Amino acid sequence: MKYITAFIIKLVMTTIVLWLVLTLISEVSLGSIILTSIILTIVGFIGDVFIFPRIGNVLTSILDFILIFVVLWLPGRVLFNSGQEAEAAALISATILTIGEMFLHRMMERQVLKDNISRMPSYQQNNLRMESSDEIDPKHKG
Repeated sequence: MKYITAFIIKLVMTTIVLWLVLTLISEVSLGSIILTSIILTIVGFIGDVFIFPRIGNVLTSILDFILIFVVLWLPGRVLFNSGQEAEAAALISATILTIGEMFLHRMMERQVLKDNISRMPSYQQNNLRMESSDEIDPKHKG
């Protein structure tokens, strides 16, 4: 149930932001907005569940920004007659949604993924190890 709640929050947030931004910049149909929101939510939620626990909030948010920008910009160049409108819509939407995603990731970390994060290997800076040896020259036999 926790996953469904997080998914619905992400879907509603994405749909509202896309509806506001895309209707202000260009006349995009509500059906296109809902379809795009569903695609972004499904792909992004899979990343949130499997990638976020491993790489953390900042890197996952950067990946979310790239995903949102690309998914909106490429089809937007076809839907809008001007590339500048598509770029503006994609950039504004990606920025707003990425800020929202950072808060969603924190909520997911505390409520949805709290058991999974402790069991997954972490690749954060505090979990790095280094191996050292006494040998300076590998050809030297001492």
